[in-house]
Amino acid sequence: MATIFLIGLVMIFVLAILKRMLEYRIKNKIADKGISEDLAASLLQPSKMEEGSINIKWFCILVGVGAGLTIIYYTLPLGIHSMAIMSFSMAISFLGYHIYSKSINKESN
Repeated sequence: MATIFLIGLVMIFVLAILKRMLEYRIKNKIADKGISEDLAASLLQPSKMEEGSINIKWFCILVGVGAGLTIIYYTLPLGIHSMAIMSFSMAISFLGYHIYSKSINKESN
């Protein structure tokens, strides 16, 4: 379990570094093109809807992980079924977030 957690942390770290590098490159290209500061700021800033959506996404993920770990605790001993339980609980949490985001997008349009 600790190995999976460590791999997940490394993957998140690598993705965060890549995101920052790509954002830096985009900012440099925008500056090189001479786009006005107001337009550049509006292009690079996430909307308020996206910021709130990130919090809901992490809530769904953490609830899925918590539910999966709780189910695994009550179905000891640990084995391959533990991985299946975690996979299904994560899939259900992502499905819940997907349904939530679709309903929010439908309401805003």
